[in-house]
Amino acid sequence: MKKFLQALFCAGLILGTMSHPVLATENDPASYVGHYSTNQSFAFVNSRYYDGTNYVKVFNWGWAAESDQYYVNGDWTDLNHVYTREDYTTGKPTNLVGSDGDGTLSSANAGTYTLINISNLSPFGPQADNYVFPSTLNNIPTYIEIWKVAPDLTLTSDVQGTIQRGQTFTLTLTINNDYNNSEGLPTTNQVSFSVNNAQASSAITQSGNTYTQTFIATTDTSATTIEATAGVTDTATNYKEGYQQLTLDLAAMHSVSYQFVSGTQDKTLPQEVMKLLPESTTAQEGETVTATQPETTKVTVDDGVWTFTGYDANEKVMDTDITFTGTWTFTANPKQATTSKTNNANNNTTQTKNSEGSQTKKTEGTQTGIETHATQWIVTGVLAFGLLLILRKKHA
Repeated sequence: MKKFLQALFCAGLILGTMSHPVLATENDPASYVGHYSTNQSFAFVNSRYYDGTNYVKVFNWGWAAESDQYYVNGDWTDLNHVYTREDYTTGKPTNLVGSDGDGTLSSANAGTYTLINISNLSPFGPQADNYVFPSTLNNIPTYIEIWKVAPDLTLTSDVQGTIQRGQTFTLTLTINNDYNNSEGLPTTNQVSFSVNNAQASSAITQSGNTYTQTFIATTDTSATTIEATAGVTDTATNYKEGYQQLTLDLAAMHSVSYQFVSGTQDKTLPQEVMKLLPESTTAQEGETVTATQPETTKVTVDDGVWTFTGYDANEKVMDTDITFTGTWTFTANPKQATTSKTNNANNNTTQTKNSEGSQTKKTEGTQTGIETHATQWIVTGVLAFGLLLILRKKHA
């Protein structure tokens, strides 16, 4: 019997090159059903999803004995169900012998395999002791499908909270079911990032089971969110197509307005000042806004000069709508003040001069009258005295 089995092994290996074009149905582990031929050695293995390894469990092994006989589990030939070692604990199987072992595929990748290497082949069943199996068999025909697995994905952003317009941020796609087999993961051209309201600023890079790409957020003030979709494309070898979505909020927009007030009591700002008021703008929440200065800080009007003394704050952080309040003060025209003082001084001087002139005239008039009368008396006296002398000479 031992020599007979050895001959059967050789025949089985020769027949092992037969092809099996029929595909199994996913989620039907017994994919071997309908994929083997009689008179051919065959390793029975259940199909499974990709798990990053090339290991499978061979739960039974059949071999061809004669042209019209196929031995599997001894003399039982109903191959729609093949018993396992565990089935014998129930006492149900009537067949006499079977064998199981560890199977190794040529690759860990998803796909269809029709040859397998078996190690640790071990017989079981009531007559297992009557058979001698080699512990290792290579290139044994089989049929097993390793199905692509659905990716377990996580998509995150390095920016927490809201994103500022124009800000750079990085998205990270993580494949959690990597099975510690980096070689079986999708390549960078088998994953994709699709982001609206942002523009890619780098290529996709991979580090282990993570994929990253950097983006720059839009500057469009009408946009409110960034919608990102990242995942595995249908070109991946071991993973099904699958995507993860992430919504990122753009910072809220608030208004920035300006107002001018008068810092001088009872003085109203003229139109010349009001027309310097900066236009209202918008800014996003969290942004620090610096107040726009007026085009000029001094305005001359007919009665004086208005001077800009500053805003209530040079900067404000946007957490709501804000208003910068600027103050202008008035200084009266220096020329008008001097003219008024000069006029008052001139009036006082004129009054003083007029008063002094009147007194002088009065004084001068009185003195002149006295002097005139005295002179007249002296002249009259001299003339009279001369006349007397002339008269005396004549009489002498």
